[in-house]
Amino acid sequence: MLFGWKARDGKALPLVLIVAIANELSDIRYNLRIEHTPYFAESVHDIANTMFVPVLLFILARWTQVFGGRTQCRQATRRRCEPSLRVVSETLSSPSINASRSASSPSSA
Repeated sequence: MLFGWKARDGKALPLVLIVAIANELSDIRYNLRIEHTPYFAESVHDIANTMFVPVLLFILARWTQVFGGRTQCRQATRRRCEPSLRVVSETLSSPSINASRSASSPSSA
């Protein structure tokens, strides 16, 4: 993201909402000036449509494994689930993985 925020933090949602409201205020101003009718219901509908995808991405990032989050959870402490780099490095350096890599690599003779 632009500010380096993670999608699962939800910090971008208020920013998206502010931009959507500003856009709809501009539309209302235009409609009042040209058509003399503000069309408030359409503006609320446009804001809901604008927020749909960011909220969906936030939900997927926060509560599912779609974007690779939540690999290890500590249920007892109820802390946020973060991937453990130590576990990943231990897995990659395990003897069984190294043995299978060397067995599958072609030997140069």
